[in-house]
Amino acid sequence: MKLYLYLSFRHLDVLRNNRLHFSGVTERADPFENNRPAMSKTPEHVPISEEDFTAELRRQYTALPEHMQALVDEDYFCNQLRQKRPAIEKQMRDRQRPGSGKKQLPDPKKLESLALCRLFKSALNPVIWERYGDQYKGFVVELDVRHPYFSDNRYKAQPQVLKPVSYSSDRPSVKARIQPFPALFYRPQPFESEQEYRLVRPKEVCDQSTDLNGREFFFYNFPPSLISRVIIGCNANDEDRKALLQLFSADLRYKKTPVENLWLDSDLFTLHSKPVQKKAPVASKKPLKAAAADKLESAVRKTEHQARKTPPAVKPALAKKKPVSGAKTGPDVIQSSPPVKKAETMKPGTASSPEAKKPQPDKSRALAQQKAPTQKKVPVQKTTPGQQKARPQKIAASTAPEPVKKTVPDDKKVVTELAKQLVGGELKVPDKKLSAAARSPEMAVIRPGKKKPAQ
Repeated sequence: MKLYLYLSFRHLDVLRNNRLHFSGVTERADPFENNRPAMSKTPEHVPISEEDFTAELRRQYTALPEHMQALVDEDYFCNQLRQKRPAIEKQMRDRQRPGSGKKQLPDPKKLESLALCRLFKSALNPVIWERYGDQYKGFVVELDVRHPYFSDNRYKAQPQVLKPVSYSSDRPSVKARIQPFPALFYRPQPFESEQEYRLVRPKEVCDQSTDLNGREFFFYNFPPSLISRVIIGCNANDEDRKALLQLFSADLRYKKTPVENLWLDSDLFTLHSKPVQKKAPVASKKPLKAAAADKLESAVRKTEHQARKTPPAVKPALAKKKPVSGAKTGPDVIQSSPPVKKAETMKPGTASSPEAKKPQPDKSRALAQQKAPTQKKVPVQKTTPGQQKARPQKIAASTAPEPVKKTVPDDKKVVTELAKQLVGGELKVPDKKLSAAARSPEMAVIRPGKKKPAQ
């Protein structure tokens, strides 16, 4: 079974802090509960309620001896005595205090230590929405009565009572059928449409209490799982709706709790509830110039953001310098040529003229290159940015230079033939009689008995 708690948005802390609001019984405005002064009547004019008359019949049956009770059934005995109701009512009036026409009502002093919470059986009752729902501006909380929080007869080792209210035209007496606290569970007949339930607990076991405008309120904590649904009134303003929806969307305790709106029927005097539809945020309407300016600004920001993320491009080297002794060489070292400056037309001889700004040769680098072994020059192949750069190859310096092959001019064929004859021993001519051509460096290479000239 479900019961409903009607609240105004002033009591939104019921959901925020998970606590029910109870009010003191004796501080309530109902005069029938507190036995306010009533007019006096003569015993003849004091009416006897049906409940009091039935209680009197049962009292007379229990007063019978045991052997008479064994012979007569209680229902049969009560039906027979109903035929003598006027006489029995007269006896009842005579037993009342002399000179008093008042009925013996419950003592309100016994209710001073109790706190009361009002719940209702329906969430779509127009009368309850107008009286207790802040004239349709509040909200309703659906509670699960099967939870042990309600079903147990005790709360913190103290008794608690959850019962429906009975509606009658007769006020309850001390011997009323509903016990204990009959004054709390009886209400006049015109309130029957409310279908009210009341939860009663001792004040001493409350978790917190406060005094507001001269009235004392008591708070009792409850588990969040007790709430199964919330309905917002049809007259609630936008601020209250927004506050409740934000609470249910941000609070993990109510993440899965449905929220509904109250709707009116188009044909009948009835109410309906439908789930709240989450609307997409509506874009604000701006003038065309402002919208275009915002769009341009966002594009500029996006471009700047991408430029910060993109690393600067590395320009490919135009020419590689010759390696210097002691400097790092290899595929990981990239030597780029200095930037080319624009030609400047200045007068010759001035400090800022192009002639004065020509780079001077580095003498230390030239000396290092003379001492370093000669290397074979490899032509540099220029690559486009789309092509993959070829990995430079290391060239080992040769330990000895290659021999230079020199060709003999045609006019010295005679000398060459003479040299061959001398080597073969065919011709023996003294060194003094050789011509100047025979004493050339080329002939010294092939002359026997002579060392080769050092190159």
